[in-house]
Amino acid sequence: MRSFAIAVIAILAPVAVAAQAIAPAGSTPAQEQMVTDWARYATACRGGAVDGTQETAWGYCGTAEYLLYQLDTQGICLDTSQSTYFSTCTPGALNDPLDGYPF
Repeated sequence: MRSFAIAVIAILAPVAVAAQAIAPAGSTPAQEQMVTDWARYATACRGGAVDGTQETAWGYCGTAEYLLYQLDTQGICLDTSQSTYFSTCTPGALNDPLDGYPF
């Protein structure tokens, strides 16, 4: 039973310790959810993969990067002075991370 509890804690740890990201005032609920999702994936990216594979960690990093791009297209950017705060900005600062992929 103890090993089961430890396994559950290890699996949930990246989600539990995710940094609380703050969306700018006036954000829609969908934008706030994207900011929350970005924080979860960015934390998992920095913490490595739960299942121990590098490919999974890369997936977390890629998802976090794509969420930043999607937020940028809506005029919401990560504040460079505080890594978990977002602010309004002029859209178009980031390039589409999937541009040029063969799918």
